[in-house]
Formats: sequence, C-alpha cells, structure tokens
Amino acid sequence: MAVVDREGAASAGDGPALSGLARDSLIYVVGIVLVRAGPFFITPVLTRALVQDAFGALDVLMALQGMVIALTSLNLDMAVARYFYEHEADDRVGFVSSILWTLVGLGLAAALIVTAASDAIATRLFDGADYRAAVTIVGWTVPWMVVSTTTLSLLRFARQPVTFVLLSTFGVAVQIVAVVIAVRMFQPSVTSVLTAQAIAQAALAAAVVIRCRGYFRGRPAWSYLRRAFAFCLPQFPSVIITWYLASANRFYLLSLSTLAAVGLFAGASRINSIVVSLAQAFSNAWLPFAMSIMHTPRAKETYARVMYLVVGGLSLLTAIVAVTARPFLYYYAGPAYAPAATTAAILVLSTVVSQGLGWFLGLGLLITERPFYASVAQFVAFAVNTALNLWLIPGWGAAGAALAVLGGSLAQIAAVGFASNRFYPFRYNRLVWAGPTAAGLFILFARWAGLA
Repeated sequence: MAVVDREGAASAGDGPALSGLARDSLIYVVGIVLVRAGPFFITPVLTRALVQDAFGALDVLMALQGMVIALTSLNLDMAVARYFYEHEADDRVGFVSSILWTLVGLGLAAALIVTAASDAIATRLFDGADYRAAVTIVGWTVPWMVVSTTTLSLLRFARQPVTFVLLSTFGVAVQIVAVVIAVRMFQPSVTSVLTAQAIAQAALAAAVVIRCRGYFRGRPAWSYLRRAFAFCLPQFPSVIITWYLASANRFYLLSLSTLAAVGLFAGASRINSIVVSLAQAFSNAWLPFAMSIMHTPRAKETYARVMYLVVGGLSLLTAIVAVTARPFLYYYAGPAYAPAATTAAILVLSTVVSQGLGWFLGLGLLITERPFYASVAQFVAFAVNTALNLWLIPGWGAAGAALAVLGGSLAQIAAVGFASNRFYPFRYNRLVWAGPTAAGLFILFARWAGLA
C-alpha cells in the first residue's frame, strides 16, 4: 500500500514525493556518516600507533575483505532492491528469507576457504606468513558482514530509516571502543586492530539479525532464488569490477610501489570516504524512491532534476576538498600524510563521476532488467583502469592509482550511459558534465598553486 501511495503522490505532482526523498536522504546521511565515522575517527589513532607500512598493510587486508565479500554475496542484495516491492506479506518474507539463508551458507563457506588458504594468501601479498592470522580474521568477518549488510538494506526498503540509523550507530560505537581498547591496552598491531573490528562486526550482525528475525523464517525456496539469480548473476561481473575499480589499486601499489605508498593512498581515501558516505546516504533513499516511481508519467523528469542537484553539489564539494585536503591531512593523519592531498581530491572527483552520475545514467538498465549491458560496459572500465594502474603507478605512486580510479570511472559511466539510453532514454541537459569538468580543472589549479 505504501508503494501505491507513493506512486499516487508522484503522479499528482512530484513535490510531496521529492519531499519524502529529501527527508529520507537526510536521515540516511546521519546513518551513513555515522557508519563512516568509525574508520574516520579511528584513523588518527591508527596512523600514530602504526608505522606507515603497517597502516598500508591494514588497508590491503581491508581491500581483500571487500573482494571476498563481493565474491560471496553474488550480488543478491540487488535482487532485494529490484523485487522487494513486487512481493507482499508472507510472499515477501519467503523471498527475503531465501536470500538471507543462502548468504549465511555462502559466508560460512567463504570463511573456511580463506582460512585454509591464509598461509598462501599472506605469503603472496606480503612475501611472508607474518600476516597469516590477520588473513584468517578477515575471512571470519565475511559471514557477519554479508548478512548484516543485506539485512540492514531491508530496513531501507521497508522505509525504516530511523531504525537503520540506530543500528548503524550501535555498530560504530562498538567498533570505536573495541579498536581504541586494542590499541591502548594491547600491543598495537594489524592483527589486534582486525580482531577488534571483527568483534564489532559480530556484535552488529547479532543486533541486526535480532531486529529483523522475522525475515529469517522458512527455508530457501528455489522458486524465489531462481528469479533472484536470473537477475543478479548477469550483473555479477559488474559487481566484481566495481570492487576492482575502487580497491584493486592497493594490490597494484603493493606490487609496483611500496607499502608506504599504500598508506598514503589509504590516508587520502579517508577523506573520500566521507564524500562516499554522503553519496551512499543519498543512494540509500534514492534507489527505493526511484523504483517506486518508475512507472509514473513524470519519472524521467524527476530523475533529471535530482541528477542536476546531486552532481552540482558533489562537484562543489570536490573543489572545496582540493584546497583544504593538505592542511587537513597534516593535522588529521600526521605530517607524513599531507602529500596525499592531490590524491584525495582526485578520488573525490571519481566519486562524483561514478556515483553522482552513475545512479542516474545507469537507471535504465536496472528498470528494464538489462544487467548484461552493465557488465559489458564495466569490462571497458576494467581495461582502462588496469592500463592506467600499470602505466601511472610506477611514476606517480598513490596519485597515479587515484587517476586510474578516475579514468576507470569515466569509462564506466560513458559506456553504461550509452547502453542505458538505448532501452530507457530520458532527456537531460548535457551541461551537467560542466560540474565535474570544472572540479577537475580546479584540482589542477590547486596543484599548480601549491595548495594540494
């Protein structure tokens, strides 16, 4: 009924609907910023407790964790996004329960595989088995994170943003306390930090599962999973490439540069993480809203109007970061991280492209259920990003890795936008690209003037 009401408002005039989007976005801004606040506030502690090489190793292991999570989840969270509103009552519970129990099994399997391969992974990444225990801990956080992330997303689609914020706040509070205790009361190390984070993730997973226990009724039903996999699996390469574009540069930096360069990149990425949190907060409200109005007469007009506001705002934020990142990093992470200012600004610009434009220019592929084309487009981005990493990192280090992210994002959005427009065209003013272009020029100016 909520969907019907929301659609009715949109068809009569998108003012009330956009008001609801703004309200939900504001609530999600609080929740997502709180989630990002954990790593953000912990970073000054870690950069002073750990040497730059160890901080870089920690970032590599977190990238490894992200890769395993992406492989394990099989993109099933997108099935929840696409079909949540097409099921009602017990039928919805059966659909969601099938996905959640499948993710539990996949998460446990992934943890066992990573544990068995921990020695080989540690040796391959760090030329020794010193981080074997750390790799094992990373593996066993995967089941908790896969389940808690997907279950939290249910609260978004059930339109419960306040509950989402409260649970997110709980998870962040536990994480901050656990990491600070690990650093202050025990010998600071990568393994102790990862152990503290694993405890925090387990606590959050338990709280989320208890809150959403009604969705865990029943057993996985193949009739539900078949439709979910038919939609998700063609997009699965796209999910892996998305992770690759955002995180694989750590492994290229590790291979072609130094762990210290990884540490610099990690420091810069903390600034970008705040911008990502703002974009993610908006997307948490935007995706349910966009799906709920997709069949209304003014949907395309609404999509274009919102895109102008989001891209313009993020572009302005990029310019601000370009001139403030250096002094911020100097005091935030320490003087050794100040040279990463330009890297931070480039990463923020890549977020403007990949998320600010991506959530709109790729809508057609989601609405018309054409995931194959999204995967094809991202293979183009994969090729561009790989070539740029290999070319730029040896000479430019962390800044080269950031430019590779930006190049891959541009290629991805151009290809996705072209494919999406074939199946679900909507008209928008091409001047929307002026915002990211001006932000890029401002970064060059700040670099030339010595501000970044």
